[in-house]
Amino acid sequence: MPDKITPYTIKTVPSEWLLNKWKEYSRIIKSFDVRDVPEDDQQLILQALHSDLWDWFTDCDGCTCVSEPSWPTIYFPPCVAHDFRCFIGKNLYVAACEFRRLNKAYRMDKWRRNIRFAFVVAAIPYFKSFDYLFGTPQQRKKRKPKGFKKSILK
Repeated sequence: MPDKITPYTIKTVPSEWLLNKWKEYSRIIKSFDVRDVPEDDQQLILQALHSDLWDWFTDCDGCTCVSEPSWPTIYFPPCVAHDFRCFIGKNLYVAACEFRRLNKAYRMDKWRRNIRFAFVVAAIPYFKSFDYLFGTPQQRKKRKPKGFKKSILK
């Protein structure tokens, strides 16, 4: 694991962040203490929040198809971390296992955690075929649209 990431403070927050982004970030950081999240799991979430590879506030789609009753917005920390790992093209099964572990750290019921894990794993072939056809999310972002070939008919 890379160097330990420390959370931003109000004095060290990036200047381009909007107030809403700072509020969400603060809520996630406070949840570490409220839910007694282990240090290793905090680091997985902080990697997603501090990464230069994506903007978690705009690129995260939250918990797809389900809402988390104990969390007021789409930025439920296990979902943010899972979306990040999928976004950067990490091994999807490893990302699913980390998602399950983070849900456990956030004290989700065992049956609900396992059902969500099963659905995430069941979706892996879909995402692999999508990446095979269209490339990983990073490759798609870097691709530039190709121009149309000139028609031989005038």
